[in-house]
Order: sequence, then structure tokens, then C-alpha cells
Amino acid sequence: MRTRPLSSSIKYKPPIISNENLRPKNYEEGLPVTAFLRENIDAEYKRLKDLGVEFRSEVMDYGLSTAAILDDTCGNLIMIYQENKK
Repeated sequence: MRTRPLSSSIKYKPPIISNENLRPKNYEEGLPVTAFLRENIDAEYKRLKDLGVEFRSEVMDYGLSTAAILDDTCGNLIMIYQENKK
């Protein structure tokens, strides 16, 4: 079955969990459940912000990597990161 890629013009706004008891503990502690490596974190951060993604943090330099954490609105925090050149 062939699938078509999603159009970049689609603006998806997932529902926000209103019951805080459904969110895992790592959410309150600010710990991401997964991370995605990106080639250019600044461009990816801007692209996602333009699509309406809400971030828990700005892009920050952590020494070995640069990262930002976003809220997927389903009770999970996701990190996007880029490895810094040594």
C-alpha cells in the first residue's frame, strides 16, 4: 500500500490532556521519554514552532549537544537534539 507524505500545510493541533493524573511522573519532572537527533536543531525548532508545537524549553547548549524539549500534549515530553562538533 502506497502512502502519500503529509502536506506541510496541514496544521495539526492535538487535544490537550486536562486530567493531570493521566500524565506520567516524568512529565512533571521535565524528563523527556524519547529524543530525536536532528542535523540542524535551530531550523527544526523554528519549523516546529511555526507549526504550532509548544516547547517546554528554548534551544539550549549542553556542551556535547544542543537540545530543546517539546510537549506532545499526550503526557510525553520529547527532546530534539543536535550533537555539537568537538
